[in-house]
Amino acid sequence: MHEIKSIGVLQTAKVLGAIYLALAAFFGLAIGISILLRGHPGRAIFVIFIVPILYGGGSFLVTIIMCSIYNLVAAKLGGVEIELSPAQPKQP
Repeated sequence: MHEIKSIGVLQTAKVLGAIYLALAAFFGLAIGISILLRGHPGRAIFVIFIVPILYGGGSFLVTIIMCSIYNLVAAKLGGVEIELSPAQPKQP
């Protein structure tokens, strides 16, 4: 067994913030186009541009908080245990 003793807070927050920003941009574009076709351009612009930024930024901040809490708890109780196995070479 291996143990995750701590998590790199800022790096993890950057990665997850970027992932959630990309997901929100994808879905925001689809929903925004639907809203635009219904005749609400102001709402469409908000959903396409503002919502992904808010979602990505919020995810960044929440990840910072959660990773920091994990690091504090893991220092006192021990980290999450995982079992690793070596990768098997792929046969051609």
